[in-house]
Amino acid sequence: MATSVSKCSIENFPFTFFDSQQNPVNGTLTSDGLCIFPTANCDPSLKASDCCTVNNGSDVGRIGSNYMFVCWSFIFLPLFWALWKFYDISTPEEREQQKEEDKAKRPKFITENRHLPQSAKDFLLGLYKFGLTFQITASIMIPIFLKRSQQSNMSATERTGLAASEAFMVPFFTVFTFVEDIIMVRVSYAMSNKDRVLTDRLVHAGLAGVIVTGVAGGIVGTLLGVFTPALKALTIPGIENDKKLYPGCAFIETVDVNTILPYWLMESWELMGKQVNNVLAGFLMGALEFNLLGWISLVGHFFLAGIWFGNIKTYPNPITLLGIAEFVMDWSSPIALFLFLISPLGAQIRERTGLELSTKKVLSYFRMPLSKFRKKIVKESVDNDNEDKDTAAADDASQDTVVLLKDGLKLMFMDIVIQACMTCSVYLALNADRAVAYQITSMQSEMPTYGSAYVTGMAITAKILGPIFLSNGMERIFAQYIRLVMFCGALLMIVVCSTTVPFLDGLAYSSGTNACAYASDEQCLPYFNKVFGPNSNGEIYSLPFTYYVFPIAACIEIAVLLLRTFLLTLLDFDFMLYATIAAGISYIPSIAVVYVVPFGFQKEAIAFFAAYYVPQLVLVVCFGIRLVVVVEKLKKDEEGPWTQKKKIRRMSSMRISSMGAATKAEAKAADQ
Repeated sequence: MATSVSKCSIENFPFTFFDSQQNPVNGTLTSDGLCIFPTANCDPSLKASDCCTVNNGSDVGRIGSNYMFVCWSFIFLPLFWALWKFYDISTPEEREQQKEEDKAKRPKFITENRHLPQSAKDFLLGLYKFGLTFQITASIMIPIFLKRSQQSNMSATERTGLAASEAFMVPFFTVFTFVEDIIMVRVSYAMSNKDRVLTDRLVHAGLAGVIVTGVAGGIVGTLLGVFTPALKALTIPGIENDKKLYPGCAFIETVDVNTILPYWLMESWELMGKQVNNVLAGFLMGALEFNLLGWISLVGHFFLAGIWFGNIKTYPNPITLLGIAEFVMDWSSPIALFLFLISPLGAQIRERTGLELSTKKVLSYFRMPLSKFRKKIVKESVDNDNEDKDTAAADDASQDTVVLLKDGLKLMFMDIVIQACMTCSVYLALNADRAVAYQITSMQSEMPTYGSAYVTGMAITAKILGPIFLSNGMERIFAQYIRLVMFCGALLMIVVCSTTVPFLDGLAYSSGTNACAYASDEQCLPYFNKVFGPNSNGEIYSLPFTYYVFPIAACIEIAVLLLRTFLLTLLDFDFMLYATIAAGISYIPSIAVVYVVPFGFQKEAIAFFAAYYVPQLVLVVCFGIRLVVVVEKLKKDEEGPWTQKKKIRRMSSMRISSMGAATKAEAKAADQ
């Protein structure tokens, strides 16, 4: 008996178990020699943290994650280099002009506020310049702590159900959310060419489109949610198979789809808010008002963090709480942006960009057939004094709209293909074994910490700076900027590998903590053993073993995001589309091998997880080769997709000017 206590004592086990008074309890051995903790306070209705937590001695994974903060030393390096380069190549006259423009762009609600002393104005103006920095910081830090908090405060059943919901919702919403990148890039080019009319047109066209798609997405999502068989199929697939695999396990038998329903409905209707925010955020980023966007966007981040972290310890259903937090965030940000842009505070931006938000403009698009849509959105922006000019401008604007829609659809298709691969992997894993799917969700919870959150900051700045470089004829400098960003991306990959490879076992125990509750019941013990191995020995195909592919997957995500950002900025949509098709095709044999071929890794988590990253690896190769070719073209000032926009604008201006000159000549001849 002493041996069993020693083997299953909390000093020797990766997890610490508690009784109802939160006192640590030891386990005992079953007849099969497996540790079980029957006196622990574990129940499907309780949070996993009330039952057990990872043993501090086993939590070495946290040490590695702490070292990830070294990335702050270089993720802003490309931005600082670009700002220095802009200054370095400018003439004294251009620098002086830029100072005047920057001075004119300073928010008048601060500079012209009669109630503030000058010292307060100087302080607020200095703080205002850090809007983008604070936004990027929030975009990095909140997902890291949010994912970890979800994993530690939800039960394994709740976390797996959430993953199933997200597996469907992410690609489903992608069908309706391809707007921000397109609007941002197009507005950046329009603003660089000082095309105020096109800027206004793009924003209203985007708003009209996202309202339609937002309503459609909300209705479809609601119908799927209220139709119980559909919701079960989408959120708890394979539950009957799980009951056969783990008979009598209360954590499996008590799975209830109603715990997901509130979250599902809120996610369905937050889609429109998310899309409206994407359009307005894309506009502000394209107009280089990223500091303003940063401060206003912090409103949504504040609500998300406040609602989730302020209530997670007491709220009975963490999935519903997450839905509330995300719903408030996705609606508060666009509401704040909209109110600012239509208020007197936004007059300065309206004057500079030409944007005049009008409900009438947006609603008028709904009263016309699609065939007339393109004609309508240009009538507000042409000069009616000259019919030829009007026709030329209308043709040009129509072409802009067609390009916007085509590029948006291409980007949508690319996102859907990649997300569909993950969806397929998760759903097949859920149908095979819930414990297998849980391993995937555990690794996903750590992905923001190790790379994906940090690389987001570099991607945001690249989207902002790329159109500025290209619109001002700085192709060679942009090529240097690309190389610097990719170098920083390589540094990020090195840090990721250095902070994960030595700590894989600790990472597995930390991210999989809420599955420890399954070791409290003999009927549920096989689930625990499937996740961590018998007595948490980390045998083959358990979570510690599956983590071997985690550093590779994290590096692939970093590379894909950076490469995709640059090709998107370069408007290379056609190549991206073809590469994505090839990547999607590569997934078919990969997942077929995992699910059908009777190898040892058949239907195991490591195989499902790796199969999803095969298409992304294909994208890394294709995008990487393409970017190398494009950089060489940029260095030689050769033409490419990024030059087509400027050529179209130049030709349009020449055509309108020539028509105006011809009209004047005809009028002069008539007078004579």
